[in-house]
Amino acid sequence: MIAARFALKHWLLFVAIATAGIHVAAVAWFPDLLMGRAIARLGRQAGVNAMGFPPPATDAARTIVRPSPDLLYSVCAFDLRQHNLHIRAAIPEAGYWSLALYGANTNTFLVVNNRGGAAPVFETILTGPGSRVPDAGHLPILQAPSFTGILLIRRLISSPAALPAEDAARRTAVCEAMAK
Repeated sequence: MIAARFALKHWLLFVAIATAGIHVAAVAWFPDLLMGRAIARLGRQAGVNAMGFPPPATDAARTIVRPSPDLLYSVCAFDLRQHNLHIRAAIPEAGYWSLALYGANTNTFLVVNNRGGAAPVFETILTGPGSRVPDAGHLPILQAPSFTGILLIRRLISSPAALPAEDAARRTAVCEAMAK
């Protein structure tokens, strides 16, 4: 009886430690694993350090996780190990528009939208952590918390008739590698 209790306590202690270890591993590595897969998938579709323009979301076509059929998406999987990134996007006055930058661990490190008197164009140079900051002239420099990540621009489709013009406008966005 005493031996069985001793064995049960050890078994429960082992299960508790194993569960805690699995939890810590999942919290620490799962976001990086998911984002790495998303970056690789987007990179295969549009290239790395290049803007991609997926078609509007339907029940059959879903490039973005949990997309809204009312939004047009522009995406750029970036890798800053070899190059800095020049980002430029026109910000529409009407409707909804946002630009978000996500690091390798899925955390958002910048969000810009067209609410509250935004400038007509968002433009910056994105560098990796610890990277040499280039001479960018008048452009602001933004340092990413990781070398890889995703840029995501969302634009509201105001009406089916406006879709061609809104699609053409989103295709003016730039996400391109530049020398370090």
